[in-house]
Amino acid sequence: MSEPFLVLEHEHGMDKEASKKHLTDKVATNTYSIAGNQVKITWEGEKANVSVAGASGHIDFLDNKAVLTVTEVPFAFRPMKGMIEGQIRGLMKQIYG
Repeated sequence: MSEPFLVLEHEHGMDKEASKKHLTDKVATNTYSIAGNQVKITWEGEKANVSVAGASGHIDFLDNKAVLTVTEVPFAFRPMKGMIEGQIRGLMKQIYG
């Protein structure tokens, strides 16, 4: 298995179950996008799978934080890692505050 493209932690002060519920509620009532592309979230057990514009990853929920691991990114976007990280951090802040 290859190294993830990016791993980001977002601290939010909720326990694991509250964090999952919060994400579920936010996604049910809002549409989120990165660089004009809609973010899609599907659930697989305890993880939320995330995809946008050919990139994909998943969110793991821990007490007090959500951890987003980006595993697949189209080759053309790889040089823009810093911009992608900034966009994702902004999105996590929108969702979790």
